[in-house]
Amino acid sequence: IKELMKPYNDFEERCKALEKKVDTASGYLDEIAKAKEQEEKDNKRKTIELLWATKNFDLFPLDKIFNPKWLNKTFKESDIIAEMDAVIAKTYKDLKTIEGFSDIADVLKAHYLICLDIGDTLDYGEELKKQNEIAQKEKAERAEREHEEKIRQQKLETYAEEEEKEQNAPIADLATLALAQNGHEAPKEI
Repeated sequence: IKELMKPYNDFEERCKALEKKVDTASGYLDEIAKAKEQEEKDNKRKTIELLWATKNFDLFPLDKIFNPKWLNKTFKESDIIAEMDAVIAKTYKDLKTIEGFSDIADVLKAHYLICLDIGDTLDYGEELKKQNEIAQKEKAERAEREHEEKIRQQKLETYAEEEEKEQNAPIADLATLALAQNGHEAPKEI
C-alpha cells in the first residue's frame, strides 16, 4: 500500500508546495494593490485639501467636515465641491441666525464653530439664558442679604451704644451731683 500511495503522496506534496507559492504570490499582490490604493487615496486627499483651500474659508479646518467617502474612486470632484459649498453656505446661514441672539451671539458662534450643529447651539443658548437668569437672581438675593446684614449690624451697634449709655447713666448722674456739690457747673451733654 505504501508503494502504491507513493505517487499520490508525491503529487500531494507538490500540490501543497504549489499552493503555498500561490498564497505567497497572492499576499504580495494584495500588498501591492493596497499600497497602490492608499497612494491613490493620499493623492485624492491632497486634491481635496487644495479644493478646500480655494474656498478661502477659514472658520474651521477641512478635517471638521471631511467625509471619508470623498476618497472613493467613484466620488467625483464636482460632488466634493458641491458638498463643500453646501457646508459653507449652511455655516454662513446658521451664523446669521445666531446673530439674532445679540446679547450672547459671540459665545454662541464660538459654540457653533465647535459643534457645527445649529440645534445644539440654540439649545446651548437657551441653557445659557436660563443660567444667566439664575445668576442674576442669585446676585440680587446676595445684595439683599448683604443689605439686610448691614442693617442688622447697624441696629446691633445702635443697641450696644444705647446699652452702654444706660449703663453709664448712673455714673453720669453721680458725676453731675458731685460737681454740683462742689460748686461746679454740670457738663452739657453732647
